[in-house]
Amino acid sequence: MDMHAPTSTISSSSRSPAPSRVIDGDGEAEMLRRLWKRHREDVARRVDVLARAVAVLHEGHGDPVIAREGQAAAHTLAGSLGMFGFREAGEAAADLERKLEPGHDGGSADLCDALARLRADIAREPPGAGG
Repeated sequence: MDMHAPTSTISSSSRSPAPSRVIDGDGEAEMLRRLWKRHREDVARRVDVLARAVAVLHEGHGDPVIAREGQAAAHTLAGSLGMFGFREAGEAAADLERKLEPGHDGGSADLCDALARLRADIAREPPGAGG
């Protein structure tokens, strides 16, 4: 037995190529609209969790459980909002995530400002999705 012989008997010419799909700009926009519609409620729930954490800290309560929940929501939002083209909201979420870290004194005004930027950006249609 030849130790250098290929173990596969499938030749490269017998493999069928993966079907290619070309999506034009209108197709991309429609896909983005459908994805946003499907994920908008989940995003809204995460924003609510984040807003509750910001409100608790703004009121002067240092509840570490709520802060961790808010930080986790901010982390997820920072990672996912960019996919929809919400650059400003993603940056605001990343800012909130850092400011909600234990021992970080982000200042409640900064937290409220970042939350307002996040909300303002996601209140519009995703970039490229049209109206």
